[in-house]
Amino acid sequence: MRDQMATRMARRTSAVLGGTSGRVEGGMRTTGRARRRGTGARGPRRREDCGHPLRQVRGTSSEVQEVQGLDEAGVDVEGLRLNEGRWKGILCNLTRFGSAQELPPMYVPDAFREWGETLYEWNTFCETRVEGARLTHDVRRLVPLTACESVQAQFEEEALTDSGDFHCVGDAGGNLLLASKAIGAQGAVLQASFAGGDPAAPTRTRVEVSVKRYDDGAPFEMASGKIVLEEKTELYMDSDELDRDGGVRQTNEVANTATGSPPDDASSPFIALPLDSWVRITSSADEPDSLVLAIGKGARTYTVTYEDLEVSRAEMS
Repeated sequence: MRDQMATRMARRTSAVLGGTSGRVEGGMRTTGRARRRGTGARGPRRREDCGHPLRQVRGTSSEVQEVQGLDEAGVDVEGLRLNEGRWKGILCNLTRFGSAQELPPMYVPDAFREWGETLYEWNTFCETRVEGARLTHDVRRLVPLTACESVQAQFEEEALTDSGDFHCVGDAGGNLLLASKAIGAQGAVLQASFAGGDPAAPTRTRVEVSVKRYDDGAPFEMASGKIVLEEKTELYMDSDELDRDGGVRQTNEVANTATGSPPDDASSPFIALPLDSWVRITSSADEPDSLVLAIGKGARTYTVTYEDLEVSRAEMS
């Protein structure tokens, strides 16, 4: 069955991908080589009011870094620079229950749908820039372009993250925690980046969790999430090597990984996530303006505490 499906997929893909023009269609960048490398990349957003100042804090990746209030946020600048560069990745969107979210049907090839196969992942390309103590992630996802006969798969914008919009803590090992400075009408977002791999071939796992209330006065709950496994690359976004399987990720290698659990107390409620990660949301109707968010992977745990709807404490351990 797999051989039949692969043959049919190859035929359909070759019929769709007729060439490489490098054009931009509807604001989305194609992967053709006609586009000159290094052009079209956006620089980090600049704002006069960049939020709280980020001061350099020396330490090691194994230390616990704590902050009290936004003005005392800390980031190790040298560690932050370890994130700079280009990263190719595998992105999996998560449901409010932490499970992998299926790709929309429009992105799943007919051959897979006919055999009842489900796909969960995107190929991504992230450019991370660092200026001083400011970091930006510009993430694009690769999607198949089935409406045009003369171009390959294209990249469309997935997310643009600016650390100046968040409460930021980072250590000397390149690990990073970004948290909403305050809980707003749409809830709060926590982004955790876990460095890994050999120094000569760095990898990182980035986990994002959004929380919100579904009723006035109710406890906070997970609303959605993302998890992406990335490796550093020398490739550029228009490299043909990044255009795999006509823009459709067919392996589910992140979605099918083992989920994680807290190393300290797994009996307390938590949500298991792929890639040995997890999230714990501590909230109650009795204290509606307080919230504790924790994200972990392996032995590492990042925790943010909100009091009166604002960050009062953040730590990495």
